[in-house]
Amino acid sequence: MDAKFRSLSKQAADCQRLIYRINNVDSLAVQEEVASLIRNDVRRLEKDIQSVKLLADEEDRQATKNQILNRLGEYETQYRQLQITSRQAILKSKQRIQQKEQETREALFGNKRTDGGHNFTEEYELRQRNSRGNDESLLRATSSVTEALQRTSTLMQQELEKSSYSASTLAESSKTLSGTLSEYDNLGSLLTISKRMITHLETSDWFDRLVLLFGVIVFSLVVLYIIKKRTYDVGKSWISWMGSAVIEKKSTSLTISATMESPLAPSSMPMSSLVSSSSSLDVVEPTLSSLIPSPSPTSLVVESLSSSSTSSVLDSISSSSPTSLAVDSLFSSSHTTATLVSTPLDSVSSVIHTWRDEL
Repeated sequence: MDAKFRSLSKQAADCQRLIYRINNVDSLAVQEEVASLIRNDVRRLEKDIQSVKLLADEEDRQATKNQILNRLGEYETQYRQLQITSRQAILKSKQRIQQKEQETREALFGNKRTDGGHNFTEEYELRQRNSRGNDESLLRATSSVTEALQRTSTLMQQELEKSSYSASTLAESSKTLSGTLSEYDNLGSLLTISKRMITHLETSDWFDRLVLLFGVIVFSLVVLYIIKKRTYDVGKSWISWMGSAVIEKKSTSLTISATMESPLAPSSMPMSSLVSSSSSLDVVEPTLSSLIPSPSPTSLVVESLSSSSTSSVLDSISSSSPTSLAVDSLFSSSHTTATLVSTPLDSVSSVIHTWRDEL
């Protein structure tokens, strides 16, 4: 809206300048040209005032509308004054030019003399020369102004081209920056996705490491358990079996020797000693069967020997009624048992060594 008011002020100033110019014009052709310019400027000023009034009517706020109309009233008053002044100036300039031409015509045909004693014809020629000189000076000034305006227009056109080029360059730069910004956004999203993937891969890597470590530990424990079962437990069982066998052998031999060296009659030997000797043989049997694995043939031999010896002793005790017969049979069975136990021990030891070499 301020631009509209500035345009109205500029047009009013142009009209006033043309009115001042028409008052100093001596030629009728120049007067008509200036008068047409004044009329055009006045009409343009009127149109601009009407357009501003329409814009003021379109305003929503009443205060703004009233402010614009009050300011526009000043320009309407100035327009009316310019209209009246321009008409008066055009009329006066036309009358002045016509009066001047009438005086020139009368002076030409009346052959009057001036106060200086010159002929009117000479004076008329001088006036024509002066007017021609004024017109030439006016034309020169107009041409110089036109050239200046042309130069100004050329400069303005160049500046406009520069401005348009700068605007196009700025537009291209803006497009480039927007494209770069979009690329940076895409790269940022890609970096975020890559970071998430790398984090997930690192987590999977650590999980795989833990799983592998757990598998290695379990495998090592299984291997150690198998080695323990195949070496330590077997050796421990062998050692305990051999120790218990030696102890039982020694205890049996000591019992037999004590019985043989006893001064008591065979009839006076208590039945409890016989039962204890048979029970000692019963102890040897489960020890041998528990220490030696079942698939080994040696265990079968030991079991058969121990069961036969034990059953023979018990049968002799139960069948013989005299005490001497029981004692004799006990001595013979004890000696036989000692012989049978000492003989399989050597064979069992050889079998165990062979089985150990095979393992």
